[in-house]
Amino acid sequence: MVTPNMLKKYSDKLCVLYAEDNATVLKMTRDFLAKYFDNVDTALNGQEALEKYDPNKHDIVIADINMPIMNGIELSRRILETKPDQTIFITSAHNDSDYLFNLISLGITNYMMKPLNNDKLTTNLYKAAKKIAHEREMREVLDIIHNSDNLGTSVQSINSVIDSLANLSTKKEPHSVELRDAINKLEQVKNHLTQLRSLVDAGR
Repeated sequence: MVTPNMLKKYSDKLCVLYAEDNATVLKMTRDFLAKYFDNVDTALNGQEALEKYDPNKHDIVIADINMPIMNGIELSRRILETKPDQTIFITSAHNDSDYLFNLISLGITNYMMKPLNNDKLTTNLYKAAKKIAHEREMREVLDIIHNSDNLGTSVQSINSVIDSLANLSTKKEPHSVELRDAINKLEQVKNHLTQLRSLVDAGR
């Protein structure tokens, strides 16, 4: 069972956009999300949600399927045109096969029945937040590797990269095979840079 602390471990730096046309449900769910996420933006319909959506800000989008002006399916389609890998959860009070088919055709498999169960919501958000956290770590790894490829010979630059590698590689939980492989590669780069720094120091 996923605990609130397990979710918060990955969610506290993430931002959510939540769209729901029922004001009572919106407030109740927003209050729940605010316990775990750094920022929660809300909207009462799909059009408002689309206007608020920022692909560089919102890590997770949660939208009701039946909303006025623009429904959750159209909102999802428009968002995915902007950011194809956006994490989206769709909520609905009805298990409608036509809706499900439309969601699957968009590549959305995160479908939750209303009323939302806190335990199930916590579990689903935990899986999504953990995946997003891992992807961010991988991007950080790749950025460090890329920067090391263009490294100059100054002691300051070498020290900066070594410190970055050391900070990343000492994280307690490498969460995936890809991340562990990347960290191993970083260790090799770090060892090489350490040798370079020794040569620079010896030549002073």
